[in-house]
Amino acid sequence: MKAHTRSYYVEIYPNEEQLVLIKKQLGCNRAVWNYLLGICINRWKAGRKIPSTYDLVKTLPKLKAKPEWEFLKEVDSDALQRSALDLGAAYQNFYASVTGRRRGPKIGLPRFKKKGRAETFTQPGRARIDLDRDAKTLKLGKHVDLKCRGTLPSEDAEIRRVSVTYNPVLNRSFASILVKENVTPLAQTGLDVGVDPGLKTLLTMVTSEDQHLAFNPKQRQELKELATRIARLQMWRSKKEKGSSRNVELKRKIAVLWYRIRCIRKDFTHKVTTKMVKIFDRIHIEDTKIKPMIANGGVRKKGLNRSIAQAALGEIKRQLLYKAVWYQKQVVLVSARNTSKTCNDCGTIFKNLTLAMRKWTCVDCGSEHDRDLNAARNILHLGYSVA
Repeated sequence: MKAHTRSYYVEIYPNEEQLVLIKKQLGCNRAVWNYLLGICINRWKAGRKIPSTYDLVKTLPKLKAKPEWEFLKEVDSDALQRSALDLGAAYQNFYASVTGRRRGPKIGLPRFKKKGRAETFTQPGRARIDLDRDAKTLKLGKHVDLKCRGTLPSEDAEIRRVSVTYNPVLNRSFASILVKENVTPLAQTGLDVGVDPGLKTLLTMVTSEDQHLAFNPKQRQELKELATRIARLQMWRSKKEKGSSRNVELKRKIAVLWYRIRCIRKDFTHKVTTKMVKIFDRIHIEDTKIKPMIANGGVRKKGLNRSIAQAALGEIKRQLLYKAVWYQKQVVLVSARNTSKTCNDCGTIFKNLTLAMRKWTCVDCGSEHDRDLNAARNILHLGYSVA
């Protein structure tokens, strides 16, 4: 067994007193963040150097000593310190993004936080954190015996930190528990698989024994209906006066529907990736680049772009990669170039294949192909050459 860093996401159910304490902690964190950010902005406008992360953390004891900031003593100091650390990290990420040292999309400057949005505070592992797995309760500093629902870490897990999120629109609270624990490798099955991600069929698979498998979310129709309801509610909300009770109520209903969609997608992706890692030893999958696909679609293909984004193909690939490391399996990324257009029997490329053509016949050998199964077979064979 090898120790890996894992995260457990559970929903917590605070009582009225605990919820007041959570809101107070979030409010104090927000006040500290805005105060320190104001100091950074003022020094930058004055042409002076922005305080370092260490200087920001040292400001907290002086801030607590002021009479108008005495309320900070009522909440956990570790979580307040984390706000200062997060602000310092935000500036470091901004500078790294501007100078090109940080990969990915460009990151902007930190901004002031305001009340009414989902907010999070974090407790480090050195704080008073305890899990009662039998009673399903979480003790977190001054937040005692928070009831929770979901899978909890094992008893030998080392808790690194816990982040608590409260969403005022949904009126629900969640906790993300980051731990380091031993993971038992899965048994070897001797099976390999080629996986072709798509939209009509989300995952088309061909195993090393030439068995065909296909995975689609069972709630695909429900997802479409939820998207239609959201569009209708958003249209109604656009006609309501901003800040009115009806506008707020519609905002809450839309947030509930989006939460339902997120839960369905998250449940499906985790279940299907875990099942694949359990069944197969080597998983060959297309190295699909999602952002260029959406960008190439442009405004004329908004429906196609939406379908690509909602398929969560990038998330499926991400989960396969880290779960394969956990359970000592192997994921091989294969170039997506011409996998559907190449004849699996003779290697001829059918250049005139369009997205509307689900089946096609090779002009050289006469073989009939289902485009998804043919792509999965090509990915399986290409994976061996890459590996």
